[in-house]
This record gives sequence, C-alpha cells and structure tokens, in this order.
Amino acid sequence: MFNKFLLKAKELLYYFIYNEDYQREMILGQQISYDPIYPYVVRYTVKSENRDGYNINNFSVFVTDDNITSEIKILSEWDYDINEKYYCIPNIETSNKRWWIEPFLISCKKYDELIYNDLKKAKKDSEG
Repeated sequence: MFNKFLLKAKELLYYFIYNEDYQREMILGQQISYDPIYPYVVRYTVKSENRDGYNINNFSVFVTDDNITSEIKILSEWDYDINEKYYCIPNIETSNKRWWIEPFLISCKKYDELIYNDLKKAKKDSEG
C-alpha cells in the first residue's frame, strides 16, 4: 500500500517536471523538459561573452532530488548574480539540450522574500 502511494507521489512530481511526457521520462530518465509545469531551480555558475557582445550564462539545472544536475547555457540580455539560484521555465520555442534563449527567470531569494512578507502581513492582519 505504501509503495503504491510513493509511486503515485513520484508520478505527480514527474508530471510537474515533464508535463505530458512524464511516463516516458520516468522510464528513460533525466531529459530536461522544455515545457515543465513547475519551474526548475537553476544556479548561475559562469558568465562569458561572445564576439557579438552577447552574454553567455552557464547555469546548473537541478532536475530531480537525486542531486542530478545538467549544465545549460542561457543567452540573455539580462544580468544575473553568480552562485544565485533562480526559478526558471525554459521557452519551449527557443530551447534545446544545451541552449536556452531568454527563458523566464526570477531570483529565488527575491521571490521567497515577497512570499514570506505577504504571509507575514496576512498573519498580522488576521490577528488584529
């Protein structure tokens, strides 16, 4: 019974990561989805610039809780902080195995602070 529950919970998490391809990816394993339901957590690791002046940003993508990461390059006009974590959803139209062009990225730290402050304010308002 418990093993069946764990399998169903794992299927739900894989659905969040891989969307409609979750059953195939549970078997094949560890391909990064370009249309996840839930954002990846990525860490900015290296910055470089190409000859055209575009920033090439290397990120580590944390695919699962098994400490499995993939390295991807993000081409973007925005600046990011080294070693900072970001919530990230790739742009399905401009992403492949190694390159993501202008994905949706938001700082984990800033987002978490906003959520924490809203919860703190809501609690304060309800108390008094």
